[in-house]
Amino acid sequence: MGRGSQRRTAGSIRTATVPDNGNPSLLSTSELAELRRVLSNERFNTYLRATEGDARKALELHMWNTMVSSAFYGPLQVVELSLRNAADDCLSTRHGRHWFSDPQILRRKELRRVAEARNQVRDQRKRLTPGRVVTELSFGFWVSLFAKRYDPLWNAHLNKAFGPATTRRELYDKLAQLRHLRNRIAHHEPIHHLALGDHYEAALWVLERISPVAAVWVSRHSRVPTILGDPKRLPDRF
Repeated sequence: MGRGSQRRTAGSIRTATVPDNGNPSLLSTSELAELRRVLSNERFNTYLRATEGDARKALELHMWNTMVSSAFYGPLQVVELSLRNAADDCLSTRHGRHWFSDPQILRRKELRRVAEARNQVRDQRKRLTPGRVVTELSFGFWVSLFAKRYDPLWNAHLNKAFGPATTRRELYDKLAQLRHLRNRIAHHEPIHHLALGDHYEAALWVLERISPVAAVWVSRHSRVPTILGDPKRLPDRF
């Protein structure tokens, strides 16, 4: 029997709808096998190991991982945007809009990333402007500006973009933590085993130092605390 015969119509899939509590108990053995194939054995095995080989619990855990990953999208988005704009505004004020082209400011590795960002703008057939280059620079680029090698830049300028008593080292540690989480989510990797409450607090910590208003806005609308605070949905129960 070919793979085509295993495909289900939308109507037939609805007959095996997962209940609201996330328990895929209504899925048949063949449906579980099909989902395992679709997700790939290598990926699914990661969840099987976390659930001691229980395929149904592994699928529950995968669903929970997807749900909490989605919830983190908003906070991480605001962190990235606010960090990028805070750093760019600060350095543009002191060195002009093209500060990212100055070898007196950036090291070779970061200058290469700027060159790549320029190429991306050109590939999109857009006019090369400072704003478009800044937009193409990755979160990793902005985080790197707070590494130890940029201590002089922090002491001279970047510290002014953050609240008082913010240290470069603590800020960098929080940002590196969030970059790791962001990258795992972007590549659809498991995050259920991470200290997600700490990651969420790190996001709010960073935002509070850039804009307390943004921190309150995120905390009011984020679904992360609800998901992490629901004992029925915590991954520990798997």
